[in-house]
Amino acid sequence: MKRLLYILTFLTVTLTAHGQISSGGIPYRFNASEYGTVKRAPAGKFSCLGAYGSFFTTLDVDTVRREPENNGFKCLYVGNTCKLDLTPENSGTVYSQDGNLIWRTGVTSAGAKSIGLVFTEFNIPKGARLFIYNPSQSIILGAFTADNNNCSNILPVQPLAADSLVVEYVEPTDGGKEFKGRLRIGEASHNFYDIGELRRANPGKGNICTPHVNQWAYGNPVKDASCALYITGTSGSWFGSGTLINNTNHKPYVISAAHLLDDVEWAKKTVFYFQYQTPAQDTLVIGSMELTIAGAVTRAYKKDIDMLLMELNQTPPQDYRPYMAGWDLTSSPSSPVCCIQHPNGDFTKISTSYSTPQKSYISFSRDVFPYESFWRVSRWNKGTTQAGSSGSPLLDANNRIIGTLTGGASTCTSPINDYFSQISAQYNFNTAPSESLKTWLDPASTGITQMDGEYLYKDHDACTRLTNTSDGDILDAYQLDGAYKGYQAGDNNLGFYEYGERYTFDEDMTIGGVYVMTSKGMYRAEHPVYLNIYRKNDGGVFEKVSSTVVKPTDYMFTYSGELKSSIFTNWTKREIYVRLAEPVRVGEECMIGVQFEQATGTKDTLALYQTVNRTGGSYNTAYYKNSNSWKPFTEYPTDAMPASLWIEPVAHPSNGTPAAEAEADVTKYKFSIFPNPSNGSTYLHALSSSVNAVSFRLSDISGRTLQSKTIKIDGEDTPIQLPEAKGVYLITIFYGGEQEVHKIIRR
Repeated sequence: MKRLLYILTFLTVTLTAHGQISSGGIPYRFNASEYGTVKRAPAGKFSCLGAYGSFFTTLDVDTVRREPENNGFKCLYVGNTCKLDLTPENSGTVYSQDGNLIWRTGVTSAGAKSIGLVFTEFNIPKGARLFIYNPSQSIILGAFTADNNNCSNILPVQPLAADSLVVEYVEPTDGGKEFKGRLRIGEASHNFYDIGELRRANPGKGNICTPHVNQWAYGNPVKDASCALYITGTSGSWFGSGTLINNTNHKPYVISAAHLLDDVEWAKKTVFYFQYQTPAQDTLVIGSMELTIAGAVTRAYKKDIDMLLMELNQTPPQDYRPYMAGWDLTSSPSSPVCCIQHPNGDFTKISTSYSTPQKSYISFSRDVFPYESFWRVSRWNKGTTQAGSSGSPLLDANNRIIGTLTGGASTCTSPINDYFSQISAQYNFNTAPSESLKTWLDPASTGITQMDGEYLYKDHDACTRLTNTSDGDILDAYQLDGAYKGYQAGDNNLGFYEYGERYTFDEDMTIGGVYVMTSKGMYRAEHPVYLNIYRKNDGGVFEKVSSTVVKPTDYMFTYSGELKSSIFTNWTKREIYVRLAEPVRVGEECMIGVQFEQATGTKDTLALYQTVNRTGGSYNTAYYKNSNSWKPFTEYPTDAMPASLWIEPVAHPSNGTPAAEAEADVTKYKFSIFPNPSNGSTYLHALSSSVNAVSFRLSDISGRTLQSKTIKIDGEDTPIQLPEAKGVYLITIFYGGEQEVHKIIRR
């Protein structure tokens, strides 16, 4: 029974969504099961969604892209911004359903490659949820909850690749008829790029000029301090670079460049992208961009020396693997020096110079910097800097920050003369805290003049991205030969539907998320893909302890307001980060499986990257599932070979023991649900003989009540019939003034 409880505790099913930091889930409107079945609303209920004239607000913004003048700075202009004033009181539709008040509104701007929004008023109560999605629902931001409230009451959201966005807010009413939360969409940006497009068009091209950081500095932890900045200004939006910087209080400070913000308040409207990198082994793979933080507070700002220090609204979570870079106030930096940055909005790249930086003045166009407070890098020996690099760090030979990029003349064809504001000048520029780094980096006035970098989380809290691949491996999709068609780790006519990567650890581990690399991926949206995590039980069998939908099912509006499924989702050469709703403890051995349904009709394919060059007695960690049993790739019916799949967990050492957790579950839970997952019928089992009568409520994952009943236990297992639609359901059990909630998977 203890093992059953342990599994029930960790068996979670959620949809993935983008970060900032969100709690996952799907919009209330699209109450779809995990297998893609759409529960249609009553006729006419949502017909306004198809009426663009009344539902969507058209952005009053200049849609002409104008190249900014070449003034020496290296921020990347990406879009134009306009003011809005959209609230539940003046836009969209508001109605009540299932005990909730619901507000939906939308914005549209013809020709936009992406749209970014800023909530200039954001303060919502516990239990409320906000989603933002494109009409096809191929990308979802949210759910944003009360956890996203902050002292500024402002929430910027990362741009979505669409020319129309839907905003959906759901708040439990508790019998009330007015929203308790306060929401106001105050700004929107018409962007001339899908932000992901900045590195999708030809991800490998930039290597000719500047190498990706994981090609040149894969083992250097300072790369994990780098973040890309998406900033919304008064009239435009742009990209820059920043770096988490270490300090004696271990606060989440990001250092960058003052010229990125004409107003210190713009930090509140900045989105920070972390782990914005290509995977180490293949720069043609599109990296993930889910790990974001919304908003910050400006702590130190001085335009005369281009100084900017911001404090993030939220500390980056463990699975972001945040590293705080060291710094040095030296007047004689050691070489070589390097710059970690985001040229042209691309993934994190690195430039290197073997020359010693020299002190210098600079003057850019109308902007004059009156102090000899800059380092000049006379030439880059590898790489350069470009638009989007502003604010990036200059690192000495010890990987400590000595400056931040203001700009310069450097290009791919002429990589000379870039200028960085000196950390030493910024540190003691003024005694006022708002014009000095010292107050923030060393508030106790210890007198330090340098500080090494370190990861924010340590010991049992420190997450690591793990892999079973090695430098000599060649990774690709492996196509079967002969009579068998398809891919060894993907869709094929052998009928296999799940592939797993086996991990063995030196100690008990907990997984917070998993990177999955897909080589081929034109797969129908009606065929969902799952990430399953298995833990080995006492009998040596892998038991499923977590299941997560890797990507939400896509939907499209027709102009009548009805829904229809979209056709394809493109996963080709893509890194997908699946962040688990709750960390999953796996012990010292686990299997991480990717499961999908077989394609029907038009032959779509999905194939994982795997090693394709191992032979003979090489080690094998790749498995396929055949008749509910895991088999190694060395026993594959055709083309048997040792291999590893490109599936990489983000994990940290566990605290305590599984047995202790199981004991805790016994005291916490008074009921179990079995079987779970279920094919339609399941049972409610009382773990305590003292429980005689209970009430339960069965609801879907959006909170809509489907059944409610009072029953007598009398020592018997009570049958519960689940709805026909496959998906995830919640059962809330009420007894003796208490309640507990269980998730049920309907297969």
